Amino acid sequence: MGINKKKLLKNGNSKLGPKVLTWSLPPITTCRPSTWCIKNCYAQKGTFRFKNVKEALDRNLIASKQEDFEEKVIGQINRAQTRFVRIHVSGDFYSEEYIDKWINIVQACKQSIFLFYTRRSDFITKIEELSKEPNVAAFESLDETMNQRLMSFIPFATVEDSAFDSLADRKCDMGCAECNYKCWTNVGKSVMFKKH
Repeated sequence: MGINKKKLLKNGNSKLGPKVLTWSLPPITTCRPSTWCIKNCYAQKGTFRFKNVKEALDRNLIASKQEDFEEKVIGQINRAQTRFVRIHVSGDFYSEEYIDKWINIVQACKQSIFLFYTRRSDFITKIEELSKEPNVAAFESLDETMNQRLMSFIPFATVEDSAFDSLADRKCDMGCAECNYKCWTNVGKSVMFKKH
């Protein structure tokens, strides 16, 4: 089956719950990882190491560069009538043009709330534009090697033992469904996650 015949977004995993539609890209190559990220990235472990999963993420990257990417994603979200969409379970924004596509998708799917974590401060203007959409929950991703924030216009997400963990508004150590999707709905609140 080719790229054009597959659903682009997938149903949520065990942590996110089945109500969430997810979109992922290859880790590391689309990110700006710190050395800590490269060593600890959950998208470098478990099922992400399977050949079929890596191939699917590579196909997603190709699909995201196609002219009909926005149309297909919008259509799938509208058909599913989902409330929650997670952008980048793995991977990150890789260009301003790609972020523009997500801005258009978010604007066309006002019934859904979109969540993303990013450290792509090289696209700070576009990240800020996307984060200002009323149905977006955005977080600057911080790890224990970082001691400075670059995107103070959005809340942060960090891991325990970082310089920011005591500054988080809340701690999350459960699945999204169990906490009633607070990262999506408590906009403006920073969060600390247990390492996983």
